[in-house]
Amino acid sequence: MKKLMFATALVASAAAFADAPTAINATSFEGYSAGAIISNTGDVEESGADGKYFCFTGGDADGSLVKTFGGENLTAPNIIRPYYYASATPNDNYLELSTEGGTLWRSINTIGGTSGAYTLGTAEPVAADGTYLDTLVQFTPTGDGGAPTLESDDKLAIWLNVDSSGATPVTNLMVQAGWVDAIGTPVASNFVLTGTSVVAGEWYRLTIKAVPDIIDPQGTYAGFYRIPAFIILINGAEMAATVAPVDASLANLAGTISSDFTALVAANKVFPSIVPPAQNADFALQGVGFKGSGALDDLVWTTEDPLQGSSGGDDYKVTINGSDVVVTPSAEDLAAVQAAVIAGGGTLDVTDVAAVNAALAAEIGSTGVPSWQALFLGLPPTEAGLESFKIDSISFDEDGNVVVELPDDVDPKTGRGVTITLKLMGSNDLSSWTQIETAGGTDNKTFAPVQPGLGETKKFYKVVVEFAATPVD
Repeated sequence: MKKLMFATALVASAAAFADAPTAINATSFEGYSAGAIISNTGDVEESGADGKYFCFTGGDADGSLVKTFGGENLTAPNIIRPYYYASATPNDNYLELSTEGGTLWRSINTIGGTSGAYTLGTAEPVAADGTYLDTLVQFTPTGDGGAPTLESDDKLAIWLNVDSSGATPVTNLMVQAGWVDAIGTPVASNFVLTGTSVVAGEWYRLTIKAVPDIIDPQGTYAGFYRIPAFIILINGAEMAATVAPVDASLANLAGTISSDFTALVAANKVFPSIVPPAQNADFALQGVGFKGSGALDDLVWTTEDPLQGSSGGDDYKVTINGSDVVVTPSAEDLAAVQAAVIAGGGTLDVTDVAAVNAALAAEIGSTGVPSWQALFLGLPPTEAGLESFKIDSISFDEDGNVVVELPDDVDPKTGRGVTITLKLMGSNDLSSWTQIETAGGTDNKTFAPVQPGLGETKKFYKVVVEFAATPVD
């Protein structure tokens, strides 16, 4: 049997987070008894009134069952839960998916139809600032390496693929989205995702943001071309395609890409919808569908960025030059420091701010470097992670200038409350070092080609990093 899992036609939410997290149409399966079949049944909704939101289509019968963690069943996730359930108890149940050729749908609005003919409820327009699906999943790879078969109105699909054509099987997280050509027309295409590595049988936090348009309203053809799209995050980290989903010449014909998405598009992190809306119609979504085998827990919809829920206000602090500096670690940061603590044989409750602060301050091995500095450079807070902070290559361009490049893994973080400055230093004999330049560019790590001075005999180069508190306006 082909085994795969994918999400299509993401669900939309009409609720936003206020002082405390709120959601609409959210479930953690705690209201169900072990062994319950949930499709076409009334839900116990922690976030609102009971109703029917799960329906099953296209197969003989849904074999998905609610199960309890432990024993012969799965172990509970040891990663950051969706914000709505971050401190919720109990956390005993999950859903084991087995759709037997059909699709289990979670509708935005209550499902329609009657017994034997249930359908998805009415669609909701995607919010102007984005609509999010936030959930925990375990992927099961496809048995034949094939892509899922989509319906005509499906807008996005995600699955774990195993390519056995070579000597060694290769596993990749895949997405089917729209490749957008120069005039803004989407063509259904499969993309390999890079970023966080995904393997079968492990829990991941999958967050998908849907946006109604990535084109600037002031573009040349504003109002005629619209490109609704998705951004995919695993454990809070944005995933990228190995090839560009948006044609590089798009802006010449279809208008200007909004500044909110310019960097994401350039990094191959924006995935256009396979199906665009009709002219003058909203980009609307009905629900999310799961097909094949896998596991699911803590399913939440919201129009508020759920990853912001990981912030501890003014409570997260690091020390720079003897002074406390307030920082705002992202969900990706928290997941990385938690993983490092677990790898070292410990545990970390990421909802415990004091424990997180201690983990951020913890020395990496015997290096003298606190964990947060590696995290804010985009590196794992481990000795192996620190080894990635090095010069990747030194070469000469066609004009004879020295070109120094850092590895792709180095990714200085902004918006955390800390300013990061990378400096290129040079030396003739390693006894003294002279600053040559400060890194810049959109990635804050690019060095301009160095023109050797007349008679200069620099033989050695290194890069140093300086951290400082970000000035408050």
